[in-house]
Amino acid sequence: MKALQREYRRLKRALGDIVPRTLFVHTDVDGRPGVIALAEVAQPWFDLANPGNEEESLHLLQLWPDAGHQFTFFVRAATAWAAQDMMIDLTGDSNLVLDRSRAVRFIDSFRVFFYADMLYSTDAADSALEQRIDICRRRLAYLQRLAKRIR
Repeated sequence: MKALQREYRRLKRALGDIVPRTLFVHTDVDGRPGVIALAEVAQPWFDLANPGNEEESLHLLQLWPDAGHQFTFFVRAATAWAAQDMMIDLTGDSNLVLDRSRAVRFIDSFRVFFYADMLYSTDAADSALEQRIDICRRRLAYLQRLAKRIR
């Protein structure tokens, strides 16, 4: 639970309202320690992290400047984390979205960082982890290109 809270606090401090408010509750599930996360409801409307949505994303982020600022703010934070060998998880569907109120939201905010040293602890060079990190790197590069086009 402490690791989840630590990562959540890191995200929340860096990204503010882009990350939904969340409360973590320690509990037992079938006699084993567990965590329940109660998160503010975000209503995803449009997937910004999908490279197939580039032109639509560009149009919407230019149309709504506040969302464009939030988006570029997110990309700067994700880029800074990547420079520290902390890759934010961008592999999920609809985790970096525009919500119905035209705000950028990162709604996949649990266990969201891949650390470079995680790769060295796996045996197989073509592990699922390595593939996920590669997808994250490619998506971050896409988001960086999109952020440059918004300006």
